[in-house]
Amino acid sequence: MTEWDYVFVGAGIFGVSAAKNLIERRPNSKILLIDKYSTSGQGNTIKSNACYRNVFETEININLCNSSIDYFKHVENSEKTNLDLKDIGYLWLLTQAQMESRMEETISVGSKDKKISLIEFLKLNNVEYAIYSKNELQQMLPSLKMTFGDQIKDDGINFPIKNIEFGLLGKNCGSLSPDLLVRHYESKFKEMGGSCLYDTEVTELLLKEKGQPLDEDFFPTVWRDMEIGGLKIRNLDTDEVTLIESKNYIMTTGAWVNQLLEPLGIRTWVKSKKRQLFRILNMENLVKNSHFDNRFNTFPFIILPVGGVFMKPIPDAMSIDVGCSDDIGRRFETRVPEGIPNDTLENPLLDNPSAEIDFYLTNVLPVLNQYFPTEIDETSKLEKPSAGMYAYSIDKSPVIEHVKKLGNLYFSSGGSGSGIMKADSMGKILTSLILDE
Repeated sequence: MTEWDYVFVGAGIFGVSAAKNLIERRPNSKILLIDKYSTSGQGNTIKSNACYRNVFETEININLCNSSIDYFKHVENSEKTNLDLKDIGYLWLLTQAQMESRMEETISVGSKDKKISLIEFLKLNNVEYAIYSKNELQQMLPSLKMTFGDQIKDDGINFPIKNIEFGLLGKNCGSLSPDLLVRHYESKFKEMGGSCLYDTEVTELLLKEKGQPLDEDFFPTVWRDMEIGGLKIRNLDTDEVTLIESKNYIMTTGAWVNQLLEPLGIRTWVKSKKRQLFRILNMENLVKNSHFDNRFNTFPFIILPVGGVFMKPIPDAMSIDVGCSDDIGRRFETRVPEGIPNDTLENPLLDNPSAEIDFYLTNVLPVLNQYFPTEIDETSKLEKPSAGMYAYSIDKSPVIEHVKKLGNLYFSSGGSGSGIMKADSMGKILTSLILDE
C-alpha cells in the first residue's frame, strides 16, 4: 500500500487550487486528490455563477480577491491559457437611500474611533470604480425603467418597488469559466507529479493512536493522543471498499464538509444552503450593449436594488443568467433522506438539489419585469434551471483550519458564494498552513 504525504478529499475549486499550490512548494511529495465524481470540479464548482469582484467592505476580502484576480489574468495573458475571462464589471443599481448608505462613515479603519464611507474605503484600497447618475444610466441601459410610484401591484400582491437614482460600477470585476479554471489547476497538479483518484467516495476518517499503526478496531479515549490514521474509501464503479493511509489529510469538500468531520466531533462553522440559477434565452436586444467600456459589447453583471436580484449577460448565447439569494425562509440543509444505506454518504439533497420554477416565478421574475418590462416577462423563454449548494460560514468569510487535536488534519470550506473569486488566494493560504510557513 502506498503511503501518501498528503491526501486531499474533494477536488472542487478549493481542493485543486490548494493541491496545485502545495505540489509547487513540495515537488518531491506524494500528493493524492480524491473525489467521488468522475473528474475534478463536478460538484458545486461546475454549477457556479463563476463571477469575480473586488468591491467589498473589508480589506481581507479585497486582498483575497485581488490576488486571485491577478492570478487569473496572469494565466490567461501570460500563460496563454483560456479561462474565458470577461472583464465586464459589476454594476449595483441603487436607490437614493442605498447610495447615501454607501456615503455614510460606517467602516472602521486604523483605530476603532475612525470610520470612513464605503466609497472612501474603496479609494483607500485602490479599488477601481465609477459612479453613474440616473441620466447616465438611462443612456447606458435604455430599456431600464427607473422611476415608479409607491407600490406595484403584481397578480394581486402589493410589493414595494424602488426608484433607481445611481449606479456603482466595480471595474476590476467580471466572470470566467469554472470548468476551464478547474482544468488549469488540475493539469498543473498532474504535470508536477500529482495523482488523482476519481469515482471514489471517502466514507470515513479513521482515528488511531499517535505514532502507532492503524488499527481498524481502535476506539478513542481521552487519555490518548490521536491523529487520523487512514481513509475508508469505496470505489463507485466496483463497490470495493479499501483503505488509504497518508501522513496528512486535507478536507476540501465544500458543502459536504460536515459529513466526514461531524462524526468525529469536529465543528466546522459551515452550513449548506441551496442556491438557484435561471437562464433566460433570446435576450439579444438586452445583451447587445455598446454603452459600457468593455470589449464584449454587453452590460455588466447587474445587481438590482430589490431582493438582490442579479443579471449576468451571456453574450456568446445572447442569454442572461438570473437569480437571487433568499436568506430568510430558505433552510440550511442538514437533513438526511430516509432510505440512504449506512455504508454511503450519498445525499440527494446535497448532491443533486432541484431548481424550483415557482421560485423564479414568484421571487425573481416580478422584480426583473418591473425594471425591464419591455424585455422580460412571463413569456420569456427559460432554459433548464440549475441548483447547487453554497457552503456558508458564520461571517461569510472562508474557513481554513488546522485541527490541532488531530495534528495531521486540515480543512477548508465556507466559500459562501465567493469561492471562485477567492480560490487562488485560499489555495495559497491553506498550503502555508499545512507547511507551517
